[in-house]
Amino acid sequence: MKDILANKREGKVSMVLGWQDSFALEEENGNEWRFSRPPQTKLREYYELGLRTANLTLQLSNQFGGGMLDPEARLTTQGKYIVGKMQDLGILVDVCGHNGE
Repeated sequence: MKDILANKREGKVSMVLGWQDSFALEEENGNEWRFSRPPQTKLREYYELGLRTANLTLQLSNQFGGGMLDPEARLTTQGKYIVGKMQDLGILVDVCGHNGE
């Protein structure tokens, strides 16, 4: 928020970068969930590239929780971990009613 306000004072335009599905953080995309404790994810890298808001799921369930088409599915253990890490980094967790929890 400080960046946005500073840009406004300087007459600059700001953009908030986000995504609607955390597919990029899943195991198959180079993140280590099974053999690392704590898990090794690329979340910090995405934050450094500008990610400031993220939704864990969209329509389909993934390893983090249930999507719109599976509203009864809750956050998984991995989903709860990612939410905590997002909060630590200052990434807004967009819940928009897409997950069951």
